[in-house]
Parts: sequence; C-alpha cells; structure tokens
Amino acid sequence: MDINTQKHSFFNIEINGEEIRTTNQDSYYRRVKSTSGLTFDVSNQKALANIDVRGTVQTLTFYQNNHLTEEKPGVWVNKQLTQTTNLSLTVEVDGNDYDLSKTDHRVEVDLLHDSLPRYIHHYQTFKVIVIPFAPIIERKRLSMLVQQIYVVNETQNPLQVAAKEVPLYQKKYSDQQNVLIAQKGNEQKLAFSEAAKFSAALIDPNVFKEKKLFEESDTEIWLRDTFKYFDEIFGELTLPDKKMVHLYNRALYQSFSSFGMDCNNQIVGSNWGSYPATNRIWNKDMYYSSLPFLFFDQELCQKTILWFDQFGLKFPGSKFPGGINHSLSNSLASGLLASLYYEHTADLVFFEEHPQVLENAAKVVDEVLAQRHPEGPMLFESVWLSDAFALGKYHTGSNLCLWKVCSGLADLFDASGL
Repeated sequence: MDINTQKHSFFNIEINGEEIRTTNQDSYYRRVKSTSGLTFDVSNQKALANIDVRGTVQTLTFYQNNHLTEEKPGVWVNKQLTQTTNLSLTVEVDGNDYDLSKTDHRVEVDLLHDSLPRYIHHYQTFKVIVIPFAPIIERKRLSMLVQQIYVVNETQNPLQVAAKEVPLYQKKYSDQQNVLIAQKGNEQKLAFSEAAKFSAALIDPNVFKEKKLFEESDTEIWLRDTFKYFDEIFGELTLPDKKMVHLYNRALYQSFSSFGMDCNNQIVGSNWGSYPATNRIWNKDMYYSSLPFLFFDQELCQKTILWFDQFGLKFPGSKFPGGINHSLSNSLASGLLASLYYEHTADLVFFEEHPQVLENAAKVVDEVLAQRHPEGPMLFESVWLSDAFALGKYHTGSNLCLWKVCSGLADLFDASGL
C-alpha cells in the first residue's frame, strides 16, 4: 500500500512546537492559532474515535441499546455508550521509546480519500505514519478501531524498531474497562528507506471474538476495503470549484459518522455530528442526518426506517402528553423515509419483509386525517418541531411532510397491490 501519497491540498495541518500551519489558503481556521477542540473523527458507526492532532484517541465510543426517557420536547430516546479515553501509541527505535502524543516533534495530518486521517510523525532519523480506521469489510462493520502503523528509516544507518504495547490500564485495572487491545508486528531491523508495519486494534469487549479475527487477518486489506467503501459512496463528482467536491465528500462522511450502530448491526440513534457522542437522540436531527443514506447506502436507510418505526412517535408521558401531534413531522418520519426510499429505489421487497412499516405509517396518517374539522382546511396542528414550538395554528413544514407521506404511501400501496 502506498503510504507516501501527496499531501491533501485542502485538508491538512502541520504542528511544530507552537507553530501551526496549513497549505489551505481559503480556510477560515488557518487564522486560528490553537488546536484546542480539533479532532479527526473516524467511524464505521459501530466505533467512533475522536483523535487529536497528535494522534491520541481522546475518546473511543462503542454503541449499545436504546431506552426511553422523558426529558426534552425533541428527545425521548437515549442510547447507551461505552467509552474509553486517552489512548496513544509509542514506538521503540534503537532501544529508545518515542511517545507519539508528546510535543517534542513535528507532526503532519491530512486526509486520505477525503475520509481517513494520516498522521506523519517526524523524528531526526525516522518517521512514523499512522492511519487509523474503523474497518468496513465488504460492507460488514467491525466493532473496533485499527491503527495501521509504519516506521520508516530516514538515515543511512540501520535501525531496530518495534511498536510498544498500548497500556491495558492507566493506574489500576478498572480505570480502562471498555476496550480490548490487540497488536501485531514483530521487532525489525530496517535499512535506509525501509518501512516496518505494525497494527494495533482497540476492540469492543462485547465482540471479543473479533480479536482473533484481527490477529489472523491482513489489516492492509481491511484498510483498502474501507477506503473502497467510501470511494464508492463519494463517486466521481466534478464541479468547477474542486474544493466544493471535497467539502461535499466531508459532509457525507459527517452525516455517516453521526450515526451509531450496536454490535448486533442495529441502528441505535445519532449524535450532533461526529463529536461528541451523546446519550441523547434528537429525532429531528437524526432524520436530517439520515437523508444521504437514501442515495448512498440502502441498507443503512432500511435500518433507519425501522428505527423511526419503533421510536418516531412520542409515547404518553408526564411532562409531555405525547401522541402524533406532539411533533407531527417526527411522527411521520418513518413514513417519510419509507416514501423517499421507495421513490429512489423502487424496492418492494423490504416492505414485504417488514409489513409493519406501511401498516404503522398508514395508521399515523389515518389518525391525522381524522382530526380534520369539517369546515376547516386540510391542515393539521403540531405542538413542537423538535425542542422549539411549532408557532402558528398550522405549521407549514409539518403539513408539507404530511402531504409527502400521503403521496408516497399512495404510490407504495398502489405498487404493492394493497
């Protein structure tokens, strides 16, 4: 695998002591002389890693199941998170340890294929290249973060190199409990320009069997497969301004990375983007973030439709009475996505396998239409949008959602012969 491709002209940063630079002359952030809060986020939905500018995994998140809550108008479902913090790499060269998280060397970071970060740590006689990724192998996601590590000799003298083991705990056994750690690669002697390859995996303990899979597999093949997944999603979009293509790709990656999936391949909600991971799920934000799945990953779209079929309707509560009119557009989310999904794919098999989707969507529509006043307009009330009131007697956007659901379900029922 070619690890020395040209630096990304748009997404790149270099840190050398207190100096921060980028070759991107158009970015607003090039004037911000701080890397505080800057993370490069890596996700396959089962794992989400927020990685700082020196390659330290600030937070590694794995997702678990959902549960209902009664807290905010736009939030009535939470997801469980298991998280680990502050995991960094150390290499050994000629008997000396080099902690990659330290500020004693120059670091370059850019993006490969508009998707995954590449860290290049520069030392006097060698460099270390690290490419972190959450594996997607033939569209199957693994619950782990893999760090692909290359140590390159840049001196005429031979170097003895190894990757040190990532600590299994910090100060006591229990302070690092939500991750399994596995590593591959033997100590090697390198001649000039030669590279040694190592891999480190940070694995969800709930899928402990994947540790053996990591140990027995070629992780470079995994990395190529993961790049292939995103390359296929991004396609070959061309625009007069090439920067817009890269921004478009990153927007897709951002929506993709905002979602969480448990180790049983079920969608369990979304975050506000890829940082930070949150227990709360704002249904409205999740709906918007899911829309690219319609065009780029039909399986994810199907899983999201099923999630909204289960959780889209606010249950009867104490703070909020709930029901369809609690948030009309949220109540229609499953039917909306189902309509758009069929419109784009013409796939009826999914609805044959999950007949409850159309049944439940039709029940919601029937209940809404039954609210019409005989002398009133064909418009319907909604109390909330998300956390904000739906002002006015009839909220325009919510009623447009109803129109789209009615139109889409009519096509679906007609095509299904129902």
